[in-house]
Amino acid sequence: MEVNDQEVISANPKQELLQDKSKYFHGIGFDLPRIPKILKIGILNEKDALAQNANIQRNTRGFNLDDTISVAESPSINNTYDHGAFGLYIKSGISFVIDKQKLHIFGIPSNITSDDLNVARPSSRIRGEQFIEGSVPRDNIVGVMVPKEMLDIKIAELPLGLRNIGWGQINDKCKSLIAEVEKECAYSEDTSKLEEFVQKRELVQQLKGDSLVKGKQEEQIFLEMERVVTGFMERAYAKKLGKEDVRLKDVLEYYLPPAMKVYNTSGASIQLAQ
Repeated sequence: MEVNDQEVISANPKQELLQDKSKYFHGIGFDLPRIPKILKIGILNEKDALAQNANIQRNTRGFNLDDTISVAESPSINNTYDHGAFGLYIKSGISFVIDKQKLHIFGIPSNITSDDLNVARPSSRIRGEQFIEGSVPRDNIVGVMVPKEMLDIKIAELPLGLRNIGWGQINDKCKSLIAEVEKECAYSEDTSKLEEFVQKRELVQQLKGDSLVKGKQEEQIFLEMERVVTGFMERAYAKKLGKEDVRLKDVLEYYLPPAMKVYNTSGASIQLAQ
């Protein structure tokens, strides 16, 4: 019996979207205030964001420069479904699906440095990571990907992944998230408790002793900082959405246009409203 290409794709456990080599993925973790911004003006690099007075904070240290956007290529290219850029940055949070049409996308092998090429370009040190020159226009954003198991999680329990952010950026990231949520939801409250954990962290860093013990103490402080921020986020979005029990799917359903496609991390299309 003859089987066409479409039937092969449909039978594959890795769904059609993840087989589409023209699609790229940009992860934002659970930075909820970025959702309406991206849906309005696209994904801005740091230089363009500065020019438009649009505040952005990186979720990871990454290797992209201020005039590029870091993206994960289709995991079907190098079988990076569970590792590499797709496994690290896309499967664990909210990501935007990007169509590459009219975009300049490039990558540099990890064994070639910018000095070797005599250009100031980033080195793609994570398998499957690519770079978009400039920013991503709104028209190139064709979908949203999110782990299906996270849709019913309460906002207060979202993992912000502070431990994955550069140490010098954690405080700024927390303050930036709170400021952006305040603006988006027209909500404010006393968040000075966050400073207590910042001071605790500084004290731990000054201690002498076992680095493993210090590491565990810092991990706990990062978790407590996350709970301050996500607890604030939950109350703010509860006010904005007029709901007491706010889940991630509620926020996504509120912001995403009806025509926007939503996928789980296996590439299957899903519905937010049940």
